[in-house]
Amino acid sequence: MLTGYSVDGDTLHVILHCNLDITTRAAAALEIEALIRSHGPRRVTRSQDGH
Repeated sequence: MLTGYSVDGDTLHVILHCNLDITTRAAAALEIEALIRSHGPRRVTRSQDGH
């Protein structure tokens, strides 16, 4: 799922594992939705970890 996230002003930065199967992608999507609901960012950025 998510490796981590940070909030910088009105931007939510999420970091994902680079190799996610379909089930884990769905779980990550739910986790991102929950972060968006709780933090209310205007922008969301995504990056992948290097593993």
